[in-house]
Amino acid sequence: MGWNFEDVGGFRSREDAERWAKANNIDPRDLDVRSTGGRRVSASVRRSALTEGTDQDRSYGRKDGFF
Repeated sequence: MGWNFEDVGGFRSREDAERWAKANNIDPRDLDVRSTGGRRVSASVRRSALTEGTDQDRSYGRKDGFF
């Protein structure tokens, strides 16, 4: 069984992505963080962990990063 993930953008570090997830009530098990080369990481969240309201806002309330 596979999981569908939604890209939530780039962060400076894994710790920044984890802080963002905690601030947005995302369970750490639903967060996938990958190195994009250099010092940046890309994060995705399991789609089932996202609320219905955030599906319309692809930046998930973020005002920095790629959004």
